[in-house]
Amino acid sequence: ATSDGTPIFFFFFVQQADNTPLVLGKATVGATTSYYTLKPGSAPALLTVAGQPTAQPVLLNGNGDVAGVIPDPTNLILFIRSAAGVVTVVRTPLLNSGALAGFNNAQQLLYFGQLSNPGITFGYRWKAGTETELKPLNSLANQGVIPTAMNNAGQVVGVTLADRSGPEDVRDVATIWSSARVPVVSSIQSITGDAPYTALSISNAGHVVGNLVTAAGVEKGYLLSPI
Repeated sequence: ATSDGTPIFFFFFVQQADNTPLVLGKATVGATTSYYTLKPGSAPALLTVAGQPTAQPVLLNGNGDVAGVIPDPTNLILFIRSAAGVVTVVRTPLLNSGALAGFNNAQQLLYFGQLSNPGITFGYRWKAGTETELKPLNSLANQGVIPTAMNNAGQVVGVTLADRSGPEDVRDVATIWSSARVPVVSSIQSITGDAPYTALSISNAGHVVGNLVTAAGVEKGYLLSPI
C-alpha cells in the first residue's frame, strides 16, 4: 500500500542484474492513477515521467528503466524513462490501437499495430531512434505479424498471421526474428511434424515456449531449446 494506505495493484515483475526482483504497480484514487515501483525491503517508490503527466508505464527492464504508453487520440506514442529519470518519447506510425509488447535491458522496444483501419498488422523493434520492421514469413507475406516477446539480445518471437479468407482450420505460424540489424525471419519448426502456431516467450538463452497442434489435431505446449 501507499503511505496513506491506498492499495497498490502490482502487474509486472522483472529480475534485476543482481538477481533481486523489481515490481511495477499502480494505485487509483478517484480519477487519478499513480504508478509505483517496489524493491524487496523498501517502501513503494512513486514513479513519475517528467513532462508527460498522462504517461502510463507498462514494462520494466532489469536495469530499472520503464517503458509505456502516452495516450493519444490518433497514434501509438511510447516512452522510455531511464532509471536516472531521463525520458525519451517514441512516436510510432501506428494507430493508437497498437500495443507495446516488449522492452529489454538494451532499451529496445517491441510493438505492433495497424497503419490504417482496417489494415495489416505490422510489428517493429525500436532502438535509439531506429525503427526496424519485423517482416512476415514469405509464404504469408500479406497477412501481417504480431510479435509477443523479446530477449535482451533483441531476438523476437511471435506469429505470422494466417489468411483467414480460406479454410477455417488454417492457423497462424510461430515465428522468430533474429537480433540482426536487418532481422532474419524464420518459422519455428518441429522435428516430429507438429505445427507450432504461437510463440509466447523467449529467454535470454534463446529458449522459446508456445503452443502447437499435432498431426492428430491435439493441441499441446512446447519448449524449443537452442541448438
